[in-house]
Order: sequence, then C-alpha cells, then structure tokens
Amino acid sequence: MGISEAHVDSTSAEFAAAWLNLRTPFRGKEPLVVHFAGHGVVAGVSNNLFLATSDIQDAALHDTAVRVNNLLAAAIDSERPVLVLLDVCGAGMALEEERLRPQDADPPVWIIGSSISDALAFGARFTTATAEVLHLLADGDLDISSRRVDQASSRLRQ
Repeated sequence: MGISEAHVDSTSAEFAAAWLNLRTPFRGKEPLVVHFAGHGVVAGVSNNLFLATSDIQDAALHDTAVRVNNLLAAAIDSERPVLVLLDVCGAGMALEEERLRPQDADPPVWIIGSSISDALAFGARFTTATAEVLHLLADGDLDISSRRVDQASSRLRQ
C-alpha cells in the first residue's frame, strides 16, 4: 500500500487538488485509505456533513469546506475500494448519507467515523481505533477490496 504525504491545514482548494491527485494516478484496484482528522460541521436543511478546511467560512460552507457527500461520490467514481476514516464531530452523518447508496454497488466504499451523527468527537479515542485499522490493513488482515470484512470488523470491536 503506497502512502501519500499528509496534508495539514489545507484550504478547500488545496484539499480538492490533493484529493484529485490521490484518485487519478492509480485507476487500478489498489485500495485507497483517506484519514481526515479535524473539525466536522453538520449544517443545512438536509444536515450535510462538511469537513472544515483552513479557509472555512460559516456563511459559505459549500465553497470553503469539503462536503462529505461529494467526497463519497468521488470515491465511488474512482472505481477502486476506498476506506474513509473520519475523526470529526458528526462523523456518523457520513454513514447516514452512505446508506442512500445501493449496498451492492461497486466499488465498495467503507466509512469508519469517530462519532454518531449528532455527537462530538474528542479524547483521541478514535486515534487508537484508526491505528488498529491501519495495522490490520498493513498486515493484510483487512481486505477492503471485498465486501466481506466480518472477521476484521469483529477484531475491531474487541
């Protein structure tokens, strides 16, 4: 599994460019793992989850933050398995949005969030879980290219 550089304190434009660069060169079946740690904002009439970038403006979330629904749509369109790790408040909202997608659609897109839809994420508990997921991936014990993650998910619950 290749590792890209970390993007810290990115603007919305820098995040979009990095996200495009991560998806474009592969076009194969190699899984992509995206880990976002920071602030999440649930807003709007439809309760959209946005990931805060360094240039976020409350009055212009669609232009200055990353809408998770758009991130997931791009992940699906990448035609490869994607694991999205969200260490943000309201991360569970991404699961709400993902449930609208047909469950047998390919490629599989997995989401692991640090909190339920209306909860805060704090205390670095998710950092420990993220490290465990990354170790499982590196050791070959978690295959996100498959729809069957029963064994790995049971290990994560322990």
